[in-house]
Amino acid sequence: MPEVNDQGIEAQLRLLKRRQENPPAFANEDDPGKWGSWQYEWRNVYFLGKTDINPDGFELQIFKREAGQQDRDVDEQGESYIQLLGLDRRGIDPGSAPDRLVDIDYELINLQRGDLIFPDLYPFSPALSAIDNGLAYPTTQGSGLSEQTPEIYTRRTTEINTNVAAYNKYYMAVKYKDREAQYSLGRTNIIEGSEVVRLNGRALQQGVDYILLHEVGQIRFINEEALNPNADVTVQYQFAPFFQPASNTLMGFQGRYEVNDRSWLRGTVLYRSDKSLDQKSRIGREVGRFLMWDFDARLTFRPQLMTSFVNLIPFVNRGDA
Repeated sequence: MPEVNDQGIEAQLRLLKRRQENPPAFANEDDPGKWGSWQYEWRNVYFLGKTDINPDGFELQIFKREAGQQDRDVDEQGESYIQLLGLDRRGIDPGSAPDRLVDIDYELINLQRGDLIFPDLYPFSPALSAIDNGLAYPTTQGSGLSEQTPEIYTRRTTEINTNVAAYNKYYMAVKYKDREAQYSLGRTNIIEGSEVVRLNGRALQQGVDYILLHEVGQIRFINEEALNPNADVTVQYQFAPFFQPASNTLMGFQGRYEVNDRSWLRGTVLYRSDKSLDQKSRIGREVGRFLMWDFDARLTFRPQLMTSFVNLIPFVNRGDA
């Protein structure tokens, strides 16, 4: 870009995309030169899913999906796809033969930004470019991919997503080591005291080597040895289902005995049991067993003796009760 304030240089600008511009499939899909502004879109840069990647232990492979067979990282002639795609041009030493490992070159991989840069403008269909059959390094790439997929560059995203099996024939597998202090266990409501954390086979202690947030399922390591990318850390735990934090039982029984048409005896028994899935009870989730009982009665009778006694009073006659 020229200096904006330099009056002696005339800057030429180009519109990158016009409004309502059709994708290449509606023009000439075999000639990128007729794609309009679509030909200037970067189609050879992929994000690796993370920034500030450690080059130690970094691995990248490209596989081809095979219907009814195991996916392969080499073609019919045994050439690796990373070599055919221009990512493996040499071994460790300059000028050496490809070693089936991705070359850690800044022009190919920006580990700080997490970008993978294919040398070809259309890596999975280099024939779309007329320069050297679209191959940046024909010496090591040979004739390139035997089965190309130009549709991923000439079709709309919605059409590609509905025809994944036909268009997305290749995929990348990336492996790298990282130094992280905090991890998500993938579960919430971890039961306190159920976790077993080991570092290289040695048991770690809560509060000394790590801190575990049971409610959200987050573990943060304090022990520096656990932060080593080569460390073997295992975490075993139990968790309580989100909608079933406890097990409660309530049972009741009631019986009634009819003495006569106006008298009865009744008894009631209630039993309640609360069990928590936590090994240590929390406030509001206390465990216990409770037994309650109740007895009541209704007795209706005619006290004839009392009636006879009242009738002895002068001028009083209650008759039969």
